[in-house]
Amino acid sequence: MGFDFKDVRKQILHTAVEDKYRTAMRAHLEQAYQVLKPGRWAFYVVGDVIKKMKMGAYKIITAEIIAQEAQECGFGVELIIDDDIPRTSCYNSAFLKEDQGLKLDRVVCLYRS
Repeated sequence: MGFDFKDVRKQILHTAVEDKYRTAMRAHLEQAYQVLKPGRWAFYVVGDVIKKMKMGAYKIITAEIIAQEAQECGFGVELIIDDDIPRTSCYNSAFLKEDQGLKLDRVVCLYRS
């Protein structure tokens, strides 16, 4: 497609930088709240992020971040659905080790009252 990954990478949001992710999602959710009509739903399908640090790895549950920020914007959070992803459905599953790859999607169900 003619894109240099290094250039594109600088422009995208990395979920492992939690403060930046939270700020960007808050801005998005504020806009989404404005355009979504009252009585309507919004659904976000997200995966967890494993952040590796010197002291070890920890999991960032992005669905919880979205739910918190959505409530601050006025949305009601009806529920978060955990949806297992079968190994055969994972992207590039043939090349991943057993402990790699996304194993769970979370669906954040938001309601605009």
